[in-house]
Amino acid sequence: MSGPISLAEQACALFRATWRREPASLASSPGRVNLIGEHTDYNDGFVFPVAINRRTFVAMGASRDGRSGFVSTSRPDPVLADCPPWRRMEGDCWANYVAGVAAQFADRGERVPAFCASVASDLPTGAGLSSSAALEAATAAALSQLVAASFSITELATLCQKAEHEFAGVRCGIMDQMSSVAGGAIVLDCRTLTFERVQIPRELSLVILDSGIPRGLSATRYNERRGQCEEGVRLLKTRYPGTEALRDVTTEMLNIGRKNMSETVFRRCRHVVTENARVCAAAKAFAENDFRTVGKLLHESHVSMRDDYEISLPEIDLLAEIASSAPGCYGARLTGAGFGGAVVSLVDTCAADAFAEEVVEEYRAKTSKAGTAMRVVPDEGSRKEEPA
Repeated sequence: MSGPISLAEQACALFRATWRREPASLASSPGRVNLIGEHTDYNDGFVFPVAINRRTFVAMGASRDGRSGFVSTSRPDPVLADCPPWRRMEGDCWANYVAGVAAQFADRGERVPAFCASVASDLPTGAGLSSSAALEAATAAALSQLVAASFSITELATLCQKAEHEFAGVRCGIMDQMSSVAGGAIVLDCRTLTFERVQIPRELSLVILDSGIPRGLSATRYNERRGQCEEGVRLLKTRYPGTEALRDVTTEMLNIGRKNMSETVFRRCRHVVTENARVCAAAKAFAENDFRTVGKLLHESHVSMRDDYEISLPEIDLLAEIASSAPGCYGARLTGAGFGGAVVSLVDTCAADAFAEEVVEEYRAKTSKAGTAMRVVPDEGSRKEEPA
């Protein structure tokens, strides 16, 4: 008796069924959960993401008719496009994430032919687990095989980030793409793009609690937050000329410059400045196996996102509160861009299963939302797969 069909098999089977031939390449990339360090990446700051064992697979092959086509197990109607030349498709089309990566390859001088691609994933969309970056990174890895191109981790992540800027219209930072390409748990310096790997001890588990509310941070609101941070930098630069990003700002500098900025801009900047400090403190606490301090930092991060950056929701706040109060939990916080999505919890492994069940049950009872829980472990980054 055969077992469940794998994601690799799903991607290849869909490719064969849709395009009537065998795929030439297959690659996968993981989603990620950000343990701490939210909205610091596009401010040249520090982040602490963990690539998780939920992945996106992309099967790919050259087109036979000069047109490109894209299909997904979750979106079975193929999207056809007269590409190349690579250009953005109208509307909120998911295939722009794929076409955007192809455009970046072409901009770097790679000969990118028209191609067909099929996608299979077990990453939930809208949960703040970076399904878009996983799709971009898996596309880039599959396309690298198809056109025999070679890129470093940093190069591949950067071109995926640019694809999201130009084709999805979201001015995201580099964290999601670097996490998906590099894999594992890392503390990333978003200015230098250097990172250090961190071991998550087996006695600790990451439990992701999906609120059941799809992440609703539109490009407009995301870009608004980014613009407010840039406004803060512009104002601070008049007093501190060396300030290039909020990465360069201390709490003392921000408090001195407060009188020149609106209260909203000040609070946005305060979140980023204090969040950078929390990431560095969390990395130090992990190195010392001081998980209670890590949990305290997670709580402080959530409060800052709720009050200063204003990207949480009452249901998310409740979910974080329920999780933080449950036995075996060190701390919990909103993870991802905000306005819905998921909470990440740091939990004793021996308590993880009971924790997940109890928290979801209480959350559902209090909100009537279909919350879910998944325990995840660190996983490797983008990789070539063998067609199934």
